[in-house]
Amino acid sequence: MAFEEQTLEGTRPDERIVQVVGGGQAGKALGGVVGVILSILGIANVYPGITLPIAIIAVGVALLFEGAAAAALHTPLVPPEARHEGMEAVGGISSIFFGGAVGIVLGILALIGISPLTLTSVSAIVYGGTLVLGGAVPSRLGWTGHAPGGELSTAFQRATDTTTGTQVLVGIGSVVLGILGLVWVGPTYTLILVAMLALGFAVFVSGAAVGSRVMQIFSH
Repeated sequence: MAFEEQTLEGTRPDERIVQVVGGGQAGKALGGVVGVILSILGIANVYPGITLPIAIIAVGVALLFEGAAAAALHTPLVPPEARHEGMEAVGGISSIFFGGAVGIVLGILALIGISPLTLTSVSAIVYGGTLVLGGAVPSRLGWTGHAPGGELSTAFQRATDTTTGTQVLVGIGSVVLGILGLVWVGPTYTLILVAMLALGFAVFVSGAAVGSRVMQIFSH
């Protein structure tokens, strides 16, 4: 009975969920900005051996924030009997968490000097694959509009409709640059710095768009 009361049409999404989703997207945008700034510094030849690994870590943290926001939106909002319908979204969320965590580890190892050229290249491939696999998560979450907080999931989907395609394209480009870095086609640091610049910008734009949209829900 309590659950049915929560699912009445027009019910506003739980404030805690809005805070988690909004905070997650803000963290994602911040991580993207840090990644962009550090990548630009690296491209300008300002300690690229240091700025690149830290940029990789920043982008990884941004992806973890994105995964946390998506998980907060999906898990508590979907009725137990309907959750099997959202298994694809769960897989996408898991790939975001996994990609972010692996990238952070690779960035830390590269920062302390363990095969930096190889590990930074691998991180670009990992992040690129993460964006490609996880880019459709917002669209998959759109089906939860019937669940409690459907207003929030709808806002989440609409705000990401314009950025999902960009994220997928950036992800593909990052994979290509990472592969080129692995086979030493051109200066590896420059290739991966360009990849991190694009990745950081993509996650910043997505985080800012979704975060602002979600926070507008309670302003009306």
